Amino acid sequence: MATCTDQAIDHLNQLGYNAIKLPREGITPLTILSRDPKTSISSIYGNITDIIADPVPSLPKVFENLKAGTISGLRTNKLELKFGISILNDLLSALGGKSAGIESVFGKASRIEFEYENVQYDTVMPASVTKFLREASPSIDQNFVPQFNEQGEAYIIIDILKSNSFGIRLYQDSERGMDINIDALKNVIGLSSKIYVEKKVDTKISFNGSQALGFGFKACPIWVETVGGVSRFKLNPNTNQSVALRGRTESSTEPTLDDEDGLTPVLIAPNQLIELA
Repeated sequence: MATCTDQAIDHLNQLGYNAIKLPREGITPLTILSRDPKTSISSIYGNITDIIADPVPSLPKVFENLKAGTISGLRTNKLELKFGISILNDLLSALGGKSAGIESVFGKASRIEFEYENVQYDTVMPASVTKFLREASPSIDQNFVPQFNEQGEAYIIIDILKSNSFGIRLYQDSERGMDINIDALKNVIGLSSKIYVEKKVDTKISFNGSQALGFGFKACPIWVETVGGVSRFKLNPNTNQSVALRGRTESSTEPTLDDEDGLTPVLIAPNQLIELA
């Protein structure tokens, strides 16, 4: 949701999360990503079951819809309006709303700020995924084998940040927030929109949709190696840019990532937004 120097991206990175350029639905723990080092574009390869030969061991348990209070309320930098409008258009479209002409209600605003609201996360224990991969036999399409060797870039997602709600604030200068004509804004978005728009007392406008969008993820590199004619998954915690998590997502009563055994989350592209094809 921001430029590479954005405070929100930096905060997510400090917690071990990669930031997604365009928040989207359909990303879950146990999703497999492959990344092209030439274009820096990451692609969703499929689910973990798509790279496992039968019989497939019991899948790790995914913990869903946990509260992520340390992320809710996090704001981006104040972005140039033109750049922010493009982000806003994408977010409204992903949530099922209309965005054409929305800039017309923003008056003399020069900057826009985004805020994460109602953030939740889905997660799976790295130790459980490690056990699963050690019990499983790889089955990789030959066209994708280079992505899964030691020189390639393949990852398994273990944690997703998601939200169906975000807020914006407009600024004419760097300090003072601007009021927005909420009725004009609703008219642009449309009465039949799937998005509920609400004006807050501190000049913030909140957009609430029915569909949660993933905007950050933790991922661990995985390889496939063949020894003595037998293929297996190789889990190396020292690959790429491994990061030490500097805090849990929530309270100690909820599942955490402290039980790591073999898999280590990495920042695929630190201080950048990850483009997913």
